Amino acid sequence: MSSVLVNKVLSMIVGYNGLNSLIFYKKHGYFLDVKSPKTFSEKINARKLTPTKKMSKLSDKVSVKKFLQDNGLGQYVIPNYFHGESLTLKILKAMPEAYMLKSNVGAGFNLLVTGEYRGQEVLASIAKWNVKNFHFLGMERQYKNIKPMYLMEKALLNEAGASPKDYKFHCFPDGSKVVAVYSERGRDIRSDYFDEKWCSLNIKWSYPVSDEPPSKPLYFEEMLKVVNRLYKVCDMGYVRIDLYEYEGRIFFSEYTFTPGGGYSKFPSYEMDLDWGGRMERG
Repeated sequence: MSSVLVNKVLSMIVGYNGLNSLIFYKKHGYFLDVKSPKTFSEKINARKLTPTKKMSKLSDKVSVKKFLQDNGLGQYVIPNYFHGESLTLKILKAMPEAYMLKSNVGAGFNLLVTGEYRGQEVLASIAKWNVKNFHFLGMERQYKNIKPMYLMEKALLNEAGASPKDYKFHCFPDGSKVVAVYSERGRDIRSDYFDEKWCSLNIKWSYPVSDEPPSKPLYFEEMLKVVNRLYKVCDMGYVRIDLYEYEGRIFFSEYTFTPGGGYSKFPSYEMDLDWGGRMERG
């Protein structure tokens, strides 16, 4: 039985919040306090148990594109080929040779399609996606309120057919930022952490660091300006903003309000406390 279904069953026994507290203790080794949260992990968990409508709207990979377009940021949206509640062979046959197929809900529901038309194979792959119950994986209620849809957009691929680096900007209300660079996605994923001046933070978290630290992106200063604009229109306190740099342009990937469901254990408790302190408004 998958983790999603296990959590769904357990939540019926101990309650949604009760199960979340048990998972939190198992992951972090200390008890969750949502009434007086101090660490980043506690504050993320307090947030996900009482999500706002705006959190759900901006977590929806379809509706967030319209939100950005309505706020004058459409130039950073990855071009869409299709979005809808269901897919058919006719729709798939009309797609270009390469595209990215996603669910608008959650994470991990991505399928890069390239080469010859393989409609039946694509439909068989997405039939395994348990999107409707995704919110049980990280106990993230904002995803429960999103109507599941499929999204097909332009595939951002380099000459080797690989996806570009993923720049994840952790944006805090006190004005500080931490940039996580994810590379070698789909193969041997690596993550490296930097501050706003591209100074390495020497953090090893979730994945190994790169053998050679990533170079500062050519358009890094422009990326910071874009992040500031995206942060301003979001207006939700802490948020992680993911960007791509592709063929001289900057593209928005997603807003994430509860990264890892607040379950990702920090390299140290002190770092968890430090990030928690940054979530206070400056």
